[in-house]
Amino acid sequence: MTTQPLPRYRNCFVCGYENPIGLHVHPHLEGNAVVISFTPGQEHCGFRGALHGGITAALLDEAMFWAAAVGLHKTVVTAELQVRYSKPVPIGEPVRVEAHLLEAKRRTARTRGILLNEMGDVLVKAEGKYVAIQSDNSSLADFFPDDEGMQTFDLSRLNIEPVEA
Repeated sequence: MTTQPLPRYRNCFVCGYENPIGLHVHPHLEGNAVVISFTPGQEHCGFRGALHGGITAALLDEAMFWAAAVGLHKTVVTAELQVRYSKPVPIGEPVRVEAHLLEAKRRTARTRGILLNEMGDVLVKAEGKYVAIQSDNSSLADFFPDDEGMQTFDLSRLNIEPVEA
C-alpha cells in the first residue's frame, strides 16, 4: 500500500516538530485514509493508566482535519467534533488512528475517524465537520507565515475519495 507523508506545522500541538510539549505525530495518507500511529506515555494519562480523553480527541481531530483538507484541497478548521469513547486507551500501548472522508462539498467536509489498539479493536469513534478557511486564490502561506514547509506544500496533488457513511 502506498503512503504519502502529510506536512507538519512546526507549532501544532499534535504534529508540531518544534512544539516542546506536543505529541509529535506524523500523519500520512495510506491508501484512501489518513493514518496516525502513536504510543501514549505517562505524561498523557487521564487516570488509572488510561489516555486522557482530550488527547484522544486531539489525535482523532488531527487525522480527520487532514482527511477534510485533502478532500477539499484547502486548509480547514473544525466546526463540529463528536467523539464516542467505547473503551479506555491504555498508556504505553501503540494505537492507530484512521480517518476517512465521508463527504466533500464546495467549502465543507464531513469525516469519520477511529482509534484502534494493536489487535484492531476499535476503542474510540469520531465524526467531524470541517469548514474551508482558504479561498480559491490563496495559498497555505497565508495561514502558516512562519513555516516554509507548510507554505510550499500543495494540497491539490493529493487525493482522498469519500467512503460510504
